[in-house]
Amino acid sequence: MKNKNFLFTSLSKIVAITLLFINCKHGGEVISPISSVPVTVNDVKSSTTMTDVEGNVYETIVIGKQEWMVENLKTKHFRNNIEIPNKTGDPTWGTLTSSAFSDHSTLDTGYGKLYNWFAVTDSNNIAPLGWHVPTDADWSKLSDFLGGADVAGSKLKEKGNSHWKLNNIDASNSSGFSALPGGVKRDDGIFYDLEKIGYWWSASDAEANNGGSRIITNISGAITRKAINKTSGISVRCVSGDIPVLATTEPESITSFSANCGGSISFDGNLPILSKGVCWSTSPNPTISDSKTSDGTGTESYTSKLTKLEENTTYFIRAYATNEFGTSYGKEFRFKTVLMGLEIAGYSKDIVLFKHTDGRIFCTLSGDFSTFDRNGANKVCLYNFANNGYSGYNINNAILLPSGTVIVALTSYKENLKFLRSTNPSYTAWELVNDDWNGSMLYKGWTVNTKGVIIAGEYPTSSNILAVRLWKVSNDGKTWQVIHTFNGRQGTLTSQKQIFHIHTVGYDKYSGLFWIGTGDINKEPSVWTYNGTKMSLIGEGTQFWRQCSFVFTPDYVLWGTDGGVIIDNINKCRMVRYPKAGGSPEIVATTDCTLFNCEEIINNEMSTYLSCGTPNHIYLSNDGKNWRNVLNLALNPNQPNAYSWFYNFVDNGDGRMFGYATCILRADNGQPLTNGGTIILDLK
Repeated sequence: MKNKNFLFTSLSKIVAITLLFINCKHGGEVISPISSVPVTVNDVKSSTTMTDVEGNVYETIVIGKQEWMVENLKTKHFRNNIEIPNKTGDPTWGTLTSSAFSDHSTLDTGYGKLYNWFAVTDSNNIAPLGWHVPTDADWSKLSDFLGGADVAGSKLKEKGNSHWKLNNIDASNSSGFSALPGGVKRDDGIFYDLEKIGYWWSASDAEANNGGSRIITNISGAITRKAINKTSGISVRCVSGDIPVLATTEPESITSFSANCGGSISFDGNLPILSKGVCWSTSPNPTISDSKTSDGTGTESYTSKLTKLEENTTYFIRAYATNEFGTSYGKEFRFKTVLMGLEIAGYSKDIVLFKHTDGRIFCTLSGDFSTFDRNGANKVCLYNFANNGYSGYNINNAILLPSGTVIVALTSYKENLKFLRSTNPSYTAWELVNDDWNGSMLYKGWTVNTKGVIIAGEYPTSSNILAVRLWKVSNDGKTWQVIHTFNGRQGTLTSQKQIFHIHTVGYDKYSGLFWIGTGDINKEPSVWTYNGTKMSLIGEGTQFWRQCSFVFTPDYVLWGTDGGVIIDNINKCRMVRYPKAGGSPEIVATTDCTLFNCEEIINNEMSTYLSCGTPNHIYLSNDGKNWRNVLNLALNPNQPNAYSWFYNFVDNGDGRMFGYATCILRADNGQPLTNGGTIILDLK
């Protein structure tokens, strides 16, 4: 057991207690309490001593796995040095509802003080630091170890008649507990049973007017549970074990969604630390029932990472530590997460294509297939299609398969798209896999699932088209097949309405479905799902179903539009949220700009949704419902009618969310003006 003399000096409550651990055998050296090898005699370990706040020294004994005082408590002060009122001769004793103690009427030596229930349960704490008034469970554990309540009293009572008068039946004190008959001061102010019966408070097992206790008599070998009026005064024995003492580390590294905090444990309560961490809430005094981290066991200091916080929100936080006795908390701090926003951190003329699993970011400019670093610098050209048989072609888009294979879509203003495939790790060799394509493809016109299956939709540039096809690409990009044919604007299929083109294709990682959207004007928009074998219509026929890109939450599908809806006589574009369980599209935001791109980004384990529109706006949402304009760009002040399109945001993987916004500037006539390039955006 712990070999120690404790001197406890308190400045306020438990949180602010200064501890000196002094062992005289070490010449006054300040040491921490350590575990020593116990000496066992008749299943009872050797005794030590402890000292309360007044300097009273008590013998202690280990019985089973519990360490008990061998003497009744005799302090006149709580552990924080606040005085306990002495009501020895006070005639109001029986009507008190506050803490008090009483000396015995004629004899005090050896029996200790008599305390009422209110002193025992006072928040100032009557027990010395590291100790507590035993609960009903503590008493039961003691008696069970000694063979049960019917016989434990004999093993707990001091032998002989020095304090016990008359019979003192079967007293052996084999436990070393040395129970003494301190009697009781009842609510009438009269002392009873001194030298005949020992009464000790239990800190639990309370009723409306009574508190729990254990009694041992001189005429029985049992220890008995008994309800005692709370105004009565009886003895107190303390048992080792207390809540830990710890401090909270001040929060730091606060972002929109995360913060760092932690704790340091200065005292374990004489019990092993079972769990520790920090807990937080938007209300004061958070507990472990609120959000919390779990940072292991033991008394080592720890640092905690708080994630999934809400932006621009005030939080209350404090460290916690739990041992067998209970949970305690450090000082509470308050902090506020920052308002989420975007900052321009760099610029490149290249169009971002995707981020490779090896960390490289792939980009293109004028038909080259290149990489650059996370800062948009150190560009390396891997292959140039214009110099290898595809003069006049640029890369429209590219997609990375889980195998590492890349498919690129080459575009020319005069011809349809051509798709090429490369399995070479250096991407210096390419093969044509599909040139049977109608027109072009929007940036969000294809997607790939986790199994490497691509779904791609045609975007005809001419209205004189009979059919608009949806393709499925499998076999590592080698096998291309049409899985669905829509009526083009000149189509003759009587079973379907006519559409202009396929706007967007998205993969829902939560459900495993592909989502497909068509356009363009009047009643042409529609939304479909594809489960790998079957197309299912979700909705169609109005501009509410018009979309340019999909983004998914566990319960909703979101899309932005490039076409307006008349709201309050104003032509507005919108962000739409559709419940996967079914229902009607819900407008969650309206804008004055067309929303061409919507992305889910992961920042400190928090999903954030980003939507980009023209002219030059970027919106962010933390929940998919509440959207906020966070960035307005003016990339070409010399061209007031120019506007930018944003595509292909990727995470560059440096710990903070960086997106790459591909900006294509166009003039009023709709013709290409110049390639704006990539803006590197820092999500705060």
